[in-house]
Parts: sequence; C-alpha cells; structure tokens
Amino acid sequence: MVDIKILQEKLKYLIQIESTSNEFEIFDLILDFYNLDSGYALLIKFDYLGAIDSQIPHFFGDVEEMMEKMKKIVSKVTVTSEKKISLSQDVVVESLIDKIDYSAEEKHIFTVSFMVHYIDKN
Repeated sequence: MVDIKILQEKLKYLIQIESTSNEFEIFDLILDFYNLDSGYALLIKFDYLGAIDSQIPHFFGDVEEMMEKMKKIVSKVTVTSEKKISLSQDVVVESLIDKIDYSAEEKHIFTVSFMVHYIDKN
C-alpha cells in the first residue's frame, strides 16, 4: 500500500524542481484520489516569485501566464492510477484559483486546485 503523505512530498519536491527558473516556492500540496480510475485532484499553495504587474489589465495577463506555467508543470509531473509518479503520462489538467494573497512588489501567494484527468486510452 502506498503512503499518500510520502507521495505528496515526492510530488511537492518534483514540482518544485520542475520550475526551471525557481519561479515557484511550494508551501503545501494535498493529493486527493477522488476517482482513481479517472484522475485525481491537487490543492497547491505556492508563492510565485516572478513578476506580476499591479496595473490592470497587465495583472490578469501576468496571472494567466503564471497559471499556464504551473499547469504545464502539473501536467508533466503526474501520478498514475497505480499511485506511481510519472513524467511521461498524458493527462488533461483543469485549474481553479481558490485564494490569492497578493501585495504589489511583496508577495504573490496562490492556493490553486488542479483536477488531473487521465486520458482514456481506448
């Protein structure tokens, strides 16, 4: 039987090192196998260390760019239905920002839910 806590720590570590220019500092990661046959959910709390312009509409463009970067990482570092880490599995990822703790020029802390869906091989 796989220890979910250990799997979460491995995922957290791998997602952190996938950030090629260290743009993300992962604070917390929760893994939930809501339906092991179709996918899983991740709740990730992280600090985005890149630039986010506080002026509208640049703010939204910067957040969208940041989300695409994180979504790409979550799509690469995945968990199989056998509860093993994979760097080559094809998945579809949806994301939802749950919380933003933002202060211009100081902090960009996001809590984001990711729904990772396995692609049906049939």
